[in-house]
Amino acid sequence: MMRASPIRKLAWFLAECRSCLRLFCGPDRSWRTIVFYSEHAIYEQYYRGIIESLLEEPGVSLGYLTSDPNDPILRARQPRIHPCYVRVLLPFVLLWLDAKVLVLTMTDLHHFHLRRSLKGAHHVYVFHALFSTHMVFREGAYDYYDTILCAGPHHLRELERRRQLVGRPEAMLLPAGYPWVDTLAANYRAYRQQASPPSHPSDPRPLVLIAPSWGASNIVELCAAELASALIRAGFRVVVRPHPETVKRQPELIATLQRRLAAMPDASLELAFLSDRSIFDADVLITDWSSISLEYAFATERPVLFLDTPRKVNNPNYEALGLPPLELEIREQIGEIAKPDEPSQVAEAARRLIRDRERYRVRILACRDACLYHTGTSGRVSARYILDIARTGRAEAVPPEAVVAETVETAS
Repeated sequence: MMRASPIRKLAWFLAECRSCLRLFCGPDRSWRTIVFYSEHAIYEQYYRGIIESLLEEPGVSLGYLTSDPNDPILRARQPRIHPCYVRVLLPFVLLWLDAKVLVLTMTDLHHFHLRRSLKGAHHVYVFHALFSTHMVFREGAYDYYDTILCAGPHHLRELERRRQLVGRPEAMLLPAGYPWVDTLAANYRAYRQQASPPSHPSDPRPLVLIAPSWGASNIVELCAAELASALIRAGFRVVVRPHPETVKRQPELIATLQRRLAAMPDASLELAFLSDRSIFDADVLITDWSSISLEYAFATERPVLFLDTPRKVNNPNYEALGLPPLELEIREQIGEIAKPDEPSQVAEAARRLIRDRERYRVRILACRDACLYHTGTSGRVSARYILDIARTGRAEAVPPEAVVAETVETAS
């Protein structure tokens, strides 16, 4: 990863200053009613279904803050989305932003340098992972949100239990679903229709996608190159897709991995995180503690192979909640678990999962129905909540049958 030059950094800072002038001094305040914040360009995917539904409402315009100077939204020409680049000045911007609704995917709000708005903004949290709230994430990561759009029943149970234990002020916990899975599933179906005949007609070998989490003892740190080599010897093609945070925080590790994979003709390193091609092409996913496991399984209806690396625990007190984390319970329901130091067994497990794909598909669909609210309509439901909060300060939980009836009525 190349470092930005001082001139480039100065240009970015000047762009921030212009954005702040628009935010705080611009005459048109309507697009600051509902504002989204994205830490990186990739986080736009978690908002996409919500934003598309909001823009179906006549007269609605949105603010969109991004801390990624290369975010495509900064160059997009959507007249009702007003993008602003803020990074160095972000703590100041969030503190003084006078939006009615501020929508974020960022955990740990108000715990560190990024604080709640002093101007009365209603802070809404949108999940960027389907995992539970109490093991992978820090204790109290959601305590300072006014409304949390719960992806599934496990989120609602865990956050209610947290509230009972610590007595924090009540946030609205709303059953919303997970718009990114809906978007990913729709894109996957469209891709499969366009990719028939298969996208690799001359190479029938199955494709394995290795997509780990970030942090200590992830697959990239432990065994990615060795695993890729073993899978290739077993007759697979391999794509390794590191987590964006690993790429950002450990460029030397990524450079070493890139050199090693370059010597393997049937392996590749993917750093194009805004592309879903490898997710759609993969016959099986291999991961550790990355939430891509549930996104891949629920969107493509294909199984996952989990490597038994050390648990990703950012909250050492997670057992105090008395609820088992979803990421521990669901592994053997949507796939298998294998040991990272036994690559030949990993290859055998991958073959089993591909062979038994249809059997796993039935189980995956059952898990998806149990784990997610409003499958297929979550973007619309989330947009309705946000609009209600912007207009009245509150939102009422939407029952699933109301959305189904509304969808049928609109279609007719």
